[in-house]
Amino acid sequence: MNKLIITEKPSVAMEIAKVLKINQRSDGYLYNDKYTISWAVGHLVELAEPKVYDQTYSKWNLNDLPIIPQKVQFVVKKGTKKQFQILKKQILKADSIICATDAGREGELIFRLIYRVVGKKKPIERLWVSSLTKQAIQAGFAALQPISNYNNLYAAAMSRQVSDWLVGLNATRALTMQAGGNTLLSVGRVQTPTLRLIAERYLAHINFKPEPFWQPELVMSYNNQQFKAVYFERLNDKNKAKEIVDSLQGITTTKLISVTNKERKEQPPLLYDLTGLQKKVNNLFGYSAKETLSIAQKLYEKKYITYPRTDSKHLTDDMKGTMKARLQNVGVGALQPAYETIEKIEFSKRYFNNNKVTDHHAIIPTNEPAKTLSVKENNVYLLIAASLIMAFMKPCIKLLTTYNFEPNGHKFLSKGTVVLQEGWRMAELFKNNDKEEDELLPKVPQNESVKIVAVKNQTKHTKAPPLLTVATLLALMENAGKLVEDDDEEILNKFGIGTPATRAGIIDVLFKRNYIANKGKSLIPIETGLMLYHLTKELYISNIEMTGNWEYKLKQIEAGEQPVIQFKQQIEAYTKKIVDEIKAMVVQRTDMEECPKCKQKKLLRKSKLLDCTNDGCDFQLWFTIAGKKITAKNIKDLMNNGHTAIIKGFKGKKGKFDTALKFDDNMKIKFNFK
Repeated sequence: MNKLIITEKPSVAMEIAKVLKINQRSDGYLYNDKYTISWAVGHLVELAEPKVYDQTYSKWNLNDLPIIPQKVQFVVKKGTKKQFQILKKQILKADSIICATDAGREGELIFRLIYRVVGKKKPIERLWVSSLTKQAIQAGFAALQPISNYNNLYAAAMSRQVSDWLVGLNATRALTMQAGGNTLLSVGRVQTPTLRLIAERYLAHINFKPEPFWQPELVMSYNNQQFKAVYFERLNDKNKAKEIVDSLQGITTTKLISVTNKERKEQPPLLYDLTGLQKKVNNLFGYSAKETLSIAQKLYEKKYITYPRTDSKHLTDDMKGTMKARLQNVGVGALQPAYETIEKIEFSKRYFNNNKVTDHHAIIPTNEPAKTLSVKENNVYLLIAASLIMAFMKPCIKLLTTYNFEPNGHKFLSKGTVVLQEGWRMAELFKNNDKEEDELLPKVPQNESVKIVAVKNQTKHTKAPPLLTVATLLALMENAGKLVEDDDEEILNKFGIGTPATRAGIIDVLFKRNYIANKGKSLIPIETGLMLYHLTKELYISNIEMTGNWEYKLKQIEAGEQPVIQFKQQIEAYTKKIVDEIKAMVVQRTDMEECPKCKQKKLLRKSKLLDCTNDGCDFQLWFTIAGKKITAKNIKDLMNNGHTAIIKGFKGKKGKFDTALKFDDNMKIKFNFK
């Protein structure tokens, strides 16, 4: 009896093969006398292009929209046909199949579509594991489940894929054609609301007008330790602030009128889900969401951490027995001092809660010692390891102190913090340098006189809303409901924009489409992205509420609480609505500027170049020159000044070189080595 095991990636197949002693190799699979194991390489099967349904759809035409097939079709992806044929041959030979793709929505879809296209019915069991350690794999194979137990998960995955295809295909074609048909304007169910978040914050930032305010400040000294006290409120009147400062001239001491002490207990943070890990890593190290997911996936495949694509920050009760070994494994090196403060392993409901775990528990380390990690892998691993240790440590206790001084009747406050018990913060190996440290105050008895060293009239300004970073964008995507003030807010807080597994990919798509760019650690929309925001901001496809509602409905399908046919009807009706909205639009392009050569027509931004719309003009400016992608600033310099500053990294026959760019007399790009 031959059982075929199908995994999502070759690396996972190799780990399972080691445990099951499947060690005979062939082209694209391994085998022994009981098992054959083969693998996909991500998605091998995809939805067919519109022209498969009707050849007329190969040309984009507004009148053909919306395109809504009665029955969707699937095809094998180009570039993966060889591996698909290997899998197909093994599926046809096998007596039964074990689905061992990643234990989640997308992993389920990868297997089901391969099986669907092959079209041969076989008995199927499902392997569901949260780590790739020997113990986890052995336990998983001892508890294989009927594939039918996961039919709702498959239904949700299929509904997600088809809905994204319908909405994205029709909205993109409609808007592209309505805008002239020359530039692809990509629109999507999750992509477009995400762009909206970035663009709206950017516009709020650049349009913000800072307003001045004044806050007198005292520089004080006690027992040779300097500290500051500030006026208790902001003043909008500069003259009033000056009057206060003038009234304090010549006063060299003041008494401490009152002291307020408040003890604050900070509980250890929850464990990481994927989005939480991505936010923390971006804040500390600046890695993108996609890079963090890639690192976490590698750590998972190396058996050092549990499954990373999770939306849970909790553990299940049946994991309590594994905690001692996991803690011993990570309580070494830099984390050993923190680990040694754990007096007793106590299982708090804050971390162990079956009701708060869905497909997978929080990301935690396994009991496998981590070896030979890159710097980036080590950074991410230590964060995950530290989070588990923190969960069993004492709270951090701080004493928040406020001193109240009233020189010449004016109220000044000085605030500081003293750490009474470091607790879990002892395991914080990385700290964000952007955060201001709390001032350490000297211990001053009440009614004691304190020296006034200096009096300042500080002019300050209100600050613009900060630009979004990857971390703050992920937080908004995760908690999109905070942006919607209606009865669905609770739903949206639970089901925001995208899922932990897809958010990194959505942000990456916006980069690849040249809709957003990095400005330091911040995210900003660039010209085409800003234009697309203005075109779509009033459309329902840009509505955050809509995106959250769709994700909620997919979760209902996954839980068996909503029929797939109902979701299908709703998404088809929505697709028709968005196409009708776009057809009724009057599109004004804001990304077109005057051609510097003919001065008669506008430039059209295409995917790879700027092109003059005048048929008699040959002006073109390519975005990649000699292997170097030129920036928006380079283009602006060329348009305004006719040349750029030195640009590094052009590629020639003899290697890389640096030079400036300039227009010649015929408005052609030339290297300027002078």
